[in-house]
Amino acid sequence: MLVEIDGYFYRVLLYSEIDLSEREMRKIYDQLMNEGIPFRELPDTLCKRYNMKKVRILEGIRIDIVIDTDTDRIYKPQY
Repeated sequence: MLVEIDGYFYRVLLYSEIDLSEREMRKIYDQLMNEGIPFRELPDTLCKRYNMKKVRILEGIRIDIVIDTDTDRIYKPQY
């Protein structure tokens, strides 16, 4: 599964071997925000705690879940 983290200053793509639902990703995101994890550290924290890996962003690739850190919105993009 591919997770895109989209923020004002950055855009990161993460790969996870585990398929997570929007609800599960929301729970993880809310937990990290409640711990006070800064937005810039979110990708590295997801990699360390949930065994995700950073991958290159390629045009035309289909993203499974987007985390928009500017609006705190988590959603599945429509293709």
